[in-house]
Amino acid sequence: MARWRFLEVLALGSLVAAGCAGPPAGPSAAQPPLGMPVQRKWVVSLPQRFQQAIWRGYMFMPDKLLSPVVRDDDRVLSVEGQLVEEGFARRLRLIERSAASGKVLSERVLASAVPEDQGRCRILRIDGAWYVAHAPWAEGPTPRGILTPWPSPKQKQVDLDAIRAAVLPEKMARYVRDGDGFAADGRHLLVSAVLARVSESDTRAWLAVASVDVKESSLAWSGQARIPFAIDRHRTRVRVERFGGVVLAHASLVVPHGRQRCRDLYAAFDPETGRLLWSRSTQASRQPSAFDLVADGQRVFIQSDESTIEAWQLANGAVMWQQDVDAIIVADGALADGELITFVGDDYPAPGSPAVVRPIAVSTSGQGQVRRLSGEMRAAVSPSLAVLGRWLLVAPDDRLYAWSLLGDSSPLVWQCWRFPGGLLPEDAAGVLHRLDAKSMMSVAPATGALTLLELDEPLRSSEPEAPAPDVRKRFYRRRALPFTPWLAMLPRR
Repeated sequence: MARWRFLEVLALGSLVAAGCAGPPAGPSAAQPPLGMPVQRKWVVSLPQRFQQAIWRGYMFMPDKLLSPVVRDDDRVLSVEGQLVEEGFARRLRLIERSAASGKVLSERVLASAVPEDQGRCRILRIDGAWYVAHAPWAEGPTPRGILTPWPSPKQKQVDLDAIRAAVLPEKMARYVRDGDGFAADGRHLLVSAVLARVSESDTRAWLAVASVDVKESSLAWSGQARIPFAIDRHRTRVRVERFGGVVLAHASLVVPHGRQRCRDLYAAFDPETGRLLWSRSTQASRQPSAFDLVADGQRVFIQSDESTIEAWQLANGAVMWQQDVDAIIVADGALADGELITFVGDDYPAPGSPAVVRPIAVSTSGQGQVRRLSGEMRAAVSPSLAVLGRWLLVAPDDRLYAWSLLGDSSPLVWQCWRFPGGLLPEDAAGVLHRLDAKSMMSVAPATGALTLLELDEPLRSSEPEAPAPDVRKRFYRRRALPFTPWLAMLPRR
C-alpha cells in the first residue's frame, strides 16, 4: 500500500509540475540582449476567477481587458470585465494603476452589466475630463446610458452617465453596439454605427455618424452614407476618428454569400455640419482588411485588396497612389517618419498554422520602392505592432522583437516573458497599446499578463537583471487541478 501511495504522490507532482513549471530561466529570459531599445518596467496579472466561459464550462480564467490602455501622467487607466450571469455578460471595472509600479490605486465596479459580445469600451478625454464610452445599458442607474464619467480619486461611487442613447437619432440609437464606434472631438463625442434593415420595407444599410455636445447633452449633428451592397448586420465593426478637417468613419463588413465575403466602406463628414463629403468601398476579399484607421492630415491609407495599399485624399476621397507589396498584408499599419509600417506574409497567420511574416515600410508620398526590413518571424495570430522612436516592436509569442527603422540590421529578440510548459507559445502573444512617445503596454489576452515597457535608447550594460516574474504560475497551477481526479482511479492495495 505504501508503494501505491508513493506512486500517487509522484504522479500528482508530475501533473502539477507540467502545469506550473516552465523552461529553466536562462540568460535570454533574465536580461534583454545588448542594445534592446526598451526595458520592462513591471508585469502584473489580471485577476483569475473560477467562471463559466461560453462553450467551455467552468474553469479558471483571467478577467478580460475591454478597452485600450491609456496613460494619464503617473497613472494607467483601463476597463476590465468580469463574467457574470453564467458567462453571457460582463461587469465593467474601472481600474487605475500606478505607472511606476503597476499597483492598483483604485477600482470602481459599475452597477450594470453589458452582453458578452458588446463589452468593448473606449476611454476618451473630452474637454479635459476622462470618460468611458460603452454599449447602452439594458437597465441600471442610467438606462440606455453610453458615456460614464471617470471617477475622481475622492469619489466612492461612479457618477450617472453623462449621455444617453436617446440623444442620438431614433434609428441610430438601436444600433450602437460597443465602444469601438466612439471617439473624442474636443468637447464633442463622436458616435458611429451601421444601420441595417431600418424597417420591414426598407432593407438598405447605412453607415451613420453623430456628434454629441457632452457639456450640453445635446445632438450637434448627424449624417449617414449608404452602403451599396447587402451585408450581414450581425458581423460588423465600426470605427470613427477626426483627422484634420474631416470626420472619417470606417466600417468593416461581411457580405452574406459568396467566397469573397469581406468589404470595407469609408465615409468622410464635415466636422461642423455633418454633411457627407464622400464615401468609397473596397473590393471584396476573403479576409477582413488588416488596416483599421490609418491616416495623417491629408491622406487615409487603405488596404484595397490582399496585397495592395492605396492612399485616398481626405478632402474628396480621390486615389492619390497605389502600391502592390507582392505579399499578403497581415497586420495593421503605423505611421513613422513619412513611412507606413506593416507586416506581410505568404499566408494569413492562424492558431495551429503559424505563418512567416516580415515587416515592410512604404513611403506615404507613394514614391520609391517598398522597403523590406531585414529578418522575419513566425506568428500564429495577426501581429500587433507599435512604433516607439525609431523602433518597431511586436510580441508574437513569449518573445519581443525590435526592428530598427533606420538600418537593415536583423531584429533584436528578447524572451521578455517566462513561458511555462503546457500551452502553446502563441498564448503569450501580446496586443500592444502605445501609451505615449516613450512607453507602451503589452497585454496577453489568453493569460491576463500586463507588461509596461519603456523606451531605453542607450546601450545597456551586461549586468544580469532579475528574472521576469512568472505572472501565470497561479493560472497554470489552478488549471492543473481538473486533471487530478483520475488519480483516484489508480489501484490500491
